[in-house]
Amino acid sequence: MKNFDNFMMHLVKVEYQPNGFSVNFGGGYSFDTDGGYPPLKKFTLTFKGYRYYTKIVNGVEVVDHEKNADKNNMAALEDFYLEHLTYKNFEYNSPVYGKVIVRFSDPLNIPEGYESGHGILKDFNIVLKEVFA
Repeated sequence: MKNFDNFMMHLVKVEYQPNGFSVNFGGGYSFDTDGGYPPLKKFTLTFKGYRYYTKIVNGVEVVDHEKNADKNNMAALEDFYLEHLTYKNFEYNSPVYGKVIVRFSDPLNIPEGYESGHGILKDFNIVLKEVFA
């Protein structure tokens, strides 16, 4: 199983997802059940300073998928997403929870770049959802 280790330059917000069932009847009464499994987490990752790098190949400027792939290369992140989409699991090494098995929660949304920004993109979020392996 592949891991997300090349893309660890980000901020992270964690939310626990509800795992049971709850119905409010009114008058202060409700019916609640336990989901029967540990609560799963949702990780919202904020990426800053990601960019598309370029290189010259046979006199033509093309996107470089390898330069700084372990730091802030948007093409490398896009390649990782296209390999997994929203249905293949991968490992996310959380600084708090350790190795967590996750999937992309939503399709990748690539932000616009800055005008005359040399491939630098505006800040963006990726949401990962924990799954049972």
